Amino acid sequence: MNRLDTNGQPPRTTSNPTTAEIKEARFEASKKVTYMGVLLDALLTLIKIFAGVMGHSAAMIAEGLHSSTDLISDFAILIGLHMAKKDADADHPYGHGKYEAVATLFLALALIGVALGIVLDAAHRIHDENLPTPEMIALYVALFSIVAKEVMFRYARRIGEKYDSKIIMATAWQHRADAVASLAALAGIAGAILGWPILDPIAAIAVAGFIAKVGGEFTVQALRELTDSTEAIDEDVRAQISQIMASLPEVKSIHLMKSRRLGGDILVEAHLVVQEDISVSEGHQVADKMRSHLFAEVKAITDVMIHIDTLTEQEEDQMPIYAGRRELQQRVEAILGDLPALDHLHAQTPHYTLRGINLDLQLVPARTASLEAIQAAADGLGHTLVQRYPDICKVTTSMPLVTVIPPEPSEPKEGR
Repeated sequence: MNRLDTNGQPPRTTSNPTTAEIKEARFEASKKVTYMGVLLDALLTLIKIFAGVMGHSAAMIAEGLHSSTDLISDFAILIGLHMAKKDADADHPYGHGKYEAVATLFLALALIGVALGIVLDAAHRIHDENLPTPEMIALYVALFSIVAKEVMFRYARRIGEKYDSKIIMATAWQHRADAVASLAALAGIAGAILGWPILDPIAAIAVAGFIAKVGGEFTVQALRELTDSTEAIDEDVRAQISQIMASLPEVKSIHLMKSRRLGGDILVEAHLVVQEDISVSEGHQVADKMRSHLFAEVKAITDVMIHIDTLTEQEEDQMPIYAGRRELQQRVEAILGDLPALDHLHAQTPHYTLRGINLDLQLVPARTASLEAIQAAADGLGHTLVQRYPDICKVTTSMPLVTVIPPEPSEPKEGR
């Protein structure tokens, strides 16, 4: 026996989260990760610069400057997240998701600028004949930075993968790059302490190389999104979208499929090819079914625009503009006036193809006409339409069915 709730209805099951709920959860998780990064980068900026100055380490000072740009980037990301969260409006009908890409681009350019500054400073130090030997404090801070940044990388990557957030994934890899840069600084500082002072500025240049590499990757990623490049969306996600679209039996093929990313959102447009003789409502049903499948399977998709094409529209020739419904009705009724065996036009369904119009007609016959006269009149109507109008290539006629409701049987009389 099925369980019922207090109103006598089956109990409600927990529904899947809506797109708005997913976006809100992604925003809150991204904000939390970024605030944690702010605290860590602020701490590392202070202790690295202090350790670099007190420990006479150019590599550690470079690391401190690197962490300071991370701090600036964290605030830029927070601004970008808040802007991207805003709903669509008249000026931004697709929403504000691209502000995430703008924030990522700002982060990338800041990283490249800092890398250039570090290289120039380190090159100057290499030519200094009186390079000081770094102190152990610089080595200890480098070790601490490696551990802290690796822990932050793993946490941010898990959140970024869970919510499919490109900006948080970029932040995660920024933390990993920081850990690798600190490792390079550690090697340079250790080498300098062991008697090769020149390794310290060389390590600073290696740190700058890591910073520039990450900045370049972020720049490419942000520009792809800002220019609506398909490559802004992961290849496996694009393949999943194509597979879902091809799974509906009503869809014969897909063409002109487009997708673009706005922050954490994906927008999809596609032309679905269906049989040319289906109705408008059936085509709309196919589009709705496709949208429902995409929303259910790819959580990052927030909007889907479907255009229904017929099989003949796949060809390179452009579909001609034919006569519309009203004009076709006038054509038919003008000929019906000369056919007394047919009373009037009940319904018409035009199917538009590259060859011309396939016209389905439902005709109501005259009450007094014979079957032979009705058939001859219908054949004559179709023949005349095809001969008279070059845009009509085929006419199919039928008579509307009449549903007969039998009277209810009377109750049998009781026997005597």
